[in-house]
Amino acid sequence: MTGIQWAWSFKYPNGKTSISTLTIPVGQVVRLQVTSKDVLHSFWVPRLGGQIYAKPGFQNSGWIEASQPGTYYGQCNELCGLYHFSMTLQVNAVSADQYQAFLSGAPPPGGAAAEKVSGAPAAVNVGETDALKFVPATVTAKVGDVIQWKNDGSLVHNVVFASDQVPSSDTMNQGDTFEVKFTRAGTYSYVCKFHEANNMRGAITVTGG
Repeated sequence: MTGIQWAWSFKYPNGKTSISTLTIPVGQVVRLQVTSKDVLHSFWVPRLGGQIYAKPGFQNSGWIEASQPGTYYGQCNELCGLYHFSMTLQVNAVSADQYQAFLSGAPPPGGAAAEKVSGAPAAVNVGETDALKFVPATVTAKVGDVIQWKNDGSLVHNVVFASDQVPSSDTMNQGDTFEVKFTRAGTYSYVCKFHEANNMRGAITVTGG
């Protein structure tokens, strides 16, 4: 896992990623490798174990274990800048079968409303800026359209949808792009988890279908 002002980026053994929410199998010791992209952070979930420091340029190790299924809340326990207070996280402890379904990317309840694509022509483009804004913040598209986000600044960003029916991006560095093709009409809100405290939010209204 990597601490980045002001969120946590998790990468699983099969390459799957998530932001600020870690899913683990209940009743198993989970070993963690922890680092930081910028400043000193500390991963701490009080009910699951002691804190683990995340230091730039170094890889620390530790472990957590949940004896009961449920949601456990944690935070960065090292003062790491202006929005340190917003660097929270949650750990979802689930059964072994649920964990494997999570890793395999099983469809969410109700089915997917969009799919991640790559290289397709974009009907709508959204920029991510160092002013901590999505530009434009609200857009309209049609079912079948591809939306592309591009990190136009030097800070890291991501695109995390409120609905699990829409795929979210990995951590996006300068110049990175992320494309989603919508297959269902609706309004879908999203945030940059790293800058959620700065109100870096957006929304897409998809019509037709």
